[in-house]
Amino acid sequence: MIRRTLTAAAALAAMLMLDGASQAATSITRQCIRQERSVLVACRRKCTDDFRSAQAACFGPGSVCAGQCQTANLACLKGPDDILDVCLNGDLDAQPPTTGCRQLLDAKLEICRLNDPNPDTCANKARLEDLQCRLACTDAVDELRFTCTSQFQDCLASCASCRTPTDCPQ
Repeated sequence: MIRRTLTAAAALAAMLMLDGASQAATSITRQCIRQERSVLVACRRKCTDDFRSAQAACFGPGSVCAGQCQTANLACLKGPDDILDVCLNGDLDAQPPTTGCRQLLDAKLEICRLNDPNPDTCANKARLEDLQCRLACTDAVDELRFTCTSQFQDCLASCASCRTPTDCPQ
């Protein structure tokens, strides 16, 4: 809840800073920003994967157990993560294709740029609606993700009590 509130506040602050800059961002600029955002996401994924690998080793005799907990947690999170991804990004392969928050924002910003007499106000309203859309997406999976996280923490706690690999839960 706190993370979501901080994210919302940061997004709102960024939106207000962009108020006068909405016309300055050309399609080339937006494309470049999207590309760099993709690089950032890939970098975060790699760091997360590296952390997960290293984390299991911290459990000493329970490292195999911790690895099994991580595998189970990733499987548990796949469902909520897939739901969140479709909500945010849409699914063009679905029948019929679905539109996500990002596509809706892009379409609204384009309409603001081309048709609105006050494009800055229009763009800010579109960004606020996008923020509300993204928050609704995360709200939709919060309970599922919380369940996975609770199970993962319980599993890791049982691994931490291993004195030898044979003491670990199977």
